[in-house]
Amino acid sequence: MPLRLSFFFVLCFGPPLTAASTACSNRPHAPGLVSISSSFGFLGGFAMPTKLPHITDDHHFAIANVAGRAAQMDVQIEKTIAAGLRQQPKTAEYLLKNFGADRIVGLLETMLLDTFPEEADQIDALLKTIRELKTDRNEILHWPWIPGQKPETSISATARPFREFRYNELSADQIQVIADDMLAVTRALLEWQDALHERLE
Repeated sequence: MPLRLSFFFVLCFGPPLTAASTACSNRPHAPGLVSISSSFGFLGGFAMPTKLPHITDDHHFAIANVAGRAAQMDVQIEKTIAAGLRQQPKTAEYLLKNFGADRIVGLLETMLLDTFPEEADQIDALLKTIRELKTDRNEILHWPWIPGQKPETSISATARPFREFRYNELSADQIQVIADDMLAVTRALLEWQDALHERLE
């Protein structure tokens, strides 16, 4: 890893940044947390900033789009499953309320393959895309961000102890492409939802 990048990770992913990020939350602080943050000097210079100071406005916009489009995609996945199980509403309710995200995607896959075995290749491609986009979403929304090595990029990286270290360096345009792909999947799922209604009539 380049020396400058290593320096950024030490500087930006250490305890001070963690404390500062928590101080920006609207949620109540745990006992003692504010005093810890204050000891690093992060509460005196600003109050409740509305954005991260170290990434661009374009990155903020693209990341927000990923959050919104991922939510739409998740909702449409469940609506598509509900359409496929509309003759078993209690089963649908139980599964959608109790399955985790990975099992929900697996349920979508098996349901589509059972109903449309002749479209196996298309279904496999769709589910591969969904799983990749969910991984992208987790990395974009759950990993901390720091400035990139180029003016047009920012870096998201794992910063949790006892985890394999990984990072992505992305431009705002690259992040926006991920959001756009999520919208394309949502539209494709709407078509599958309609197809399920027709097939199961």
